[in-house]
Amino acid sequence: MAKRLKKAFTITELVIVIAVVAILAAVLIPTFSNIIKKADESADTQLVKNLNTILSSEQTVSQEAAPTMSKALEQAQSGGYTVDKLTPTSDGDILWEQDSNRFVLVSGGEIIFKDSTTTADIATEPYKFWKITNKESEVTDGEYSHYLADGFTGTAFTVKAGIDTGENTTVTSITYSSPVKSAPAAGAERTVIINTNKNRCNVTVKAPYDTVKRYGDAATVSVNETASQSYHEFGDVNTLVVGEGHVYVDEGGYVGILDCTKAGNATVGKASTGTINSVLVKDDSSAESILEDSVKTAIENGETEQVKASDVPAESSLFAGGIGTEKSPFLIETAEQFKNISTLYEAKTDEGVEYSGKVYAFEQIADIELPEMDYLIPVFTGIYDGGGYQLSFDESVTSTSFFYFFEMIFDNTVIRNVNIMLRANQPASLIYSTDWYTDTTDLLIENTTVNSNGEIVLANTTNFGFFGCYSITNFISVRFVNCVNNANLINQGTSTGAFVGSGWIFGQDEKLTGAKVEYVNCVNNGNITGGQYVGMLYGNPSYTGIYDSIYGNTKVEQDYSSDLIIIDNVQNTGKIISLITPSGISAFAPNSTYLNTAYQETCGGTYMVGGYFSGKDVYVSQNGGEYSTNMDGADSNITFKIAFNINLLDNGDGTVSNTTKYFYDVATGASVAATNVLTHKAYDSQKAKEVFGEEVVNGLSYDENGIAKYVKDNVMYFIFRYKQIGRNPVKNPAGETSIVVYLYAYDASGGCVGVARIK
Repeated sequence: MAKRLKKAFTITELVIVIAVVAILAAVLIPTFSNIIKKADESADTQLVKNLNTILSSEQTVSQEAAPTMSKALEQAQSGGYTVDKLTPTSDGDILWEQDSNRFVLVSGGEIIFKDSTTTADIATEPYKFWKITNKESEVTDGEYSHYLADGFTGTAFTVKAGIDTGENTTVTSITYSSPVKSAPAAGAERTVIINTNKNRCNVTVKAPYDTVKRYGDAATVSVNETASQSYHEFGDVNTLVVGEGHVYVDEGGYVGILDCTKAGNATVGKASTGTINSVLVKDDSSAESILEDSVKTAIENGETEQVKASDVPAESSLFAGGIGTEKSPFLIETAEQFKNISTLYEAKTDEGVEYSGKVYAFEQIADIELPEMDYLIPVFTGIYDGGGYQLSFDESVTSTSFFYFFEMIFDNTVIRNVNIMLRANQPASLIYSTDWYTDTTDLLIENTTVNSNGEIVLANTTNFGFFGCYSITNFISVRFVNCVNNANLINQGTSTGAFVGSGWIFGQDEKLTGAKVEYVNCVNNGNITGGQYVGMLYGNPSYTGIYDSIYGNTKVEQDYSSDLIIIDNVQNTGKIISLITPSGISAFAPNSTYLNTAYQETCGGTYMVGGYFSGKDVYVSQNGGEYSTNMDGADSNITFKIAFNINLLDNGDGTVSNTTKYFYDVATGASVAATNVLTHKAYDSQKAKEVFGEEVVNGLSYDENGIAKYVKDNVMYFIFRYKQIGRNPVKNPAGETSIVVYLYAYDASGGCVGVARIK
């Protein structure tokens, strides 16, 4: 069979083919690349058109152009264009131009698409064009103005164009230093925008020939230099320090303190809707030449206060800002600054509170978590504004009894806008008490809320309430306005209230004429569980009524009346539960027939008496220092403790606790058929030595509570080694007191579910 010959390409033919392919590639690849580039630019152009349509529409509706890139991006986001969607597909940049409030598409430093309203020249006015970036080098060295994107980590830097911190929270300090070093031609002055949004950073302005517009929040702004065209404040700044040039608080601008003590050749004015709380001036008359008529008029009308530098407290440095006046309060941003409140007042003494007579105002400007109980305020008067921020404790701060945020308040005190957050083992009250030994008190607690995120707060004290604990006396007016409790509470103590643990002592002293307590727009949403006395308004009925003096020596009238307690739109949606058997009281206002009849039903809620021991025969047997109960029953998840309620126990700080409980384990056994508990009394060591002799007392064995048990003549004596009883001269110098014995029942979670009085 003849073979067929296969003819291959010659080298010459291959070379020709390769050459043809190369020529085609050289011709077609740029064409294809250009097609792709044009397609990308076309997509970016359409994106810019869509963005500008949104901005134009928003501007038409509001009759106002977006003043910052943050605002322009916010409007773009309403149309579905988030920051991450503004990344161009082409190799250009999508920039926002501040004068026209429109986006443009830029490539190679030239505008390749823009709205017809955009007339700014990117070559000669690059600062008017805003770029999104997360690179600090672009921010500090670039000619454009910049919006900080996610990933920007710079903290303190200098810029020579506009800056918008956007959602960034790392920036602490910005200095704008203008690159313009000589006076420009008329009409050619730069207008630079600074916007600080999320964190109150510090801003410094060095712009001798520029106009600067600042928006957003700032801690301190120092205007070292600005042109006669002026610095315009549209935002919120704690302290605005005036240096050289013209400073103007523009429409909607807010300045806490306008510090003119460092002003040179400067003037200060304000718009009709601009706010300046305080103007700080030198002690001389230089303010006359610095303050324009608009500011002087605000001072004359009382809208702005003028403060001389010599009147600023030295303690101002202890806070985040402010000078302590009502218009410019000390600013509280950290736990340390909260603790520093105590430095403004002297410590409490047995005779009363000694202080300078000055009243200060404070404003919380951030959530604060106190790390220790030492950060609590022992003495307070003045104004504390929580700003709606959260006030809480670190999870390591716990107590088996209770604690508080403010111990003693006196004189004219206002506590408002506080948002308290508690954990289960943090039984804290807003106020311990009004002071028993100082001038009369006018107290306003307003817009204050207590929360516990659903946890049950566990307390163990004689009197506990979330807004106040101990008896309130020596007052002209106490007002609760727009106060809400959302926390659930179990207090093992005797008296418990959703609002106040103890009661109200109305003295008949002449200076207390017209005294009253008001609850206005107040709500309890929590379940409040306590021992013997539990109430919505207050817990302890022992101090209710009218007395012949502010110290409650002789009760003149038992019940409250409509002249003394004013109730206006008060609601209770929770349960008020007294666990003690059989003498517990659960009521809107324990022992007040008038208040309970008039308001308990209409204000709502559930009121219950009785807990685990209801309907049960409860017995406790004593054998020396050991105790047992018949309550073994079928409830294996219930445990018991015996509690000894000590009256008049000196706290060592000039106050005396009316009932402090000490708990001990108790055994269970069905054989206990009757109560045979001895009478109990408490002695401090001084009294015990007087009665039993030093040899007996020194030979006793003391437990972890510093208590020794000693039986004599069928009486069990609790002898306190370190604490005194009734040694406060206002109370009782006897050094002894009676003891009431209770049996407490607890469920598996440790919650108190029943209390029975034994003896």
